[in-house]
Amino acid sequence: MPEPVVPTFHQAFLEYSAGYSEPAPEKWDAGELSQALLRSLGQWGLGLENMSVRLSPANMAEVHTRVELFDRKVVIEVGMGQLRLSATDPDWGDADTLIDVVEKTLSSVQPVLGVEIDRNWVTLAFHFSVQGKEPGEFTKMFLNPESELLDDPGIRSFGVSVYREDGHFVLDTSAVYPNALFMRISHEFPGDVSFRQIVKIIHGEEIRYLGMLGLEVG
Repeated sequence: MPEPVVPTFHQAFLEYSAGYSEPAPEKWDAGELSQALLRSLGQWGLGLENMSVRLSPANMAEVHTRVELFDRKVVIEVGMGQLRLSATDPDWGDADTLIDVVEKTLSSVQPVLGVEIDRNWVTLAFHFSVQGKEPGEFTKMFLNPESELLDDPGIRSFGVSVYREDGHFVLDTSAVYPNALFMRISHEFPGDVSFRQIVKIIHGEEIRYLGMLGLEVG
């Protein structure tokens, strides 16, 4: 069996959402939330210049306090119905820092809003390529070997989507980077599953799906 290959990762995104047990417009206070976030996230350089409040959107679901950390690579939005975090090019070597940020954010926001976390959602998506390999060399493994499509010279690649009760997995040709692939892994979790557990699971899923292609995270 050949040794697994470490692909070149071009761009990655991690998105996490924590849905509240109920909307909290009555207790949503921009000043109190901002003060709580400054106290809990100040160790990572959070200041007023890294914060903003959206108070006049199209509807109340879009009202939020926004926090930017690590040169805008991590963005947190605290709304009336959920908390959202997005991370650009996250590194598994920095996972403990990201976990700490999320845990401190939740622990500071929940007392202010008086809410529990009801559901968690996470999506990891990334573009990657392997030198000397075409995307179709990886995606054709999901096709019936007797399919006539394999003999069609006009087809460059294939895509696959797998839907589960608690999420989905997508592998397709990258629409951004030439000769590259795009993978998206999404999961939904109950509210009592910690972000640390979620990160461990999603990392394991990445290892699993890349392993199916003969690749590894590195």
